[in-house]
Amino acid sequence: MIVPTPEITMFPITPNLDYALLACDGVFDVLTNEEINEIIWETVDYYKSNRKGTNVKPEEYLGMCLNDCVNNILKRSLIQN
Repeated sequence: MIVPTPEITMFPITPNLDYALLACDGVFDVLTNEEINEIIWETVDYYKSNRKGTNVKPEEYLGMCLNDCVNNILKRSLIQN
């Protein structure tokens, strides 16, 4: 059943917050918060370990990493669905 009332959670943004993720039920219905967190950190670790020796600007590299974080979450949610 689809309801028009959004689920809203408010929390303070503090210096120890690593990231905030907005996603739809299509992701959260098939992946747990822990699985999503694991995917994100695996992707970040991959980019950290492969950064040396590239001529890509840091801001472009960050964009590539974030893009792959989203893509990896979506791929995993589609596979498990």
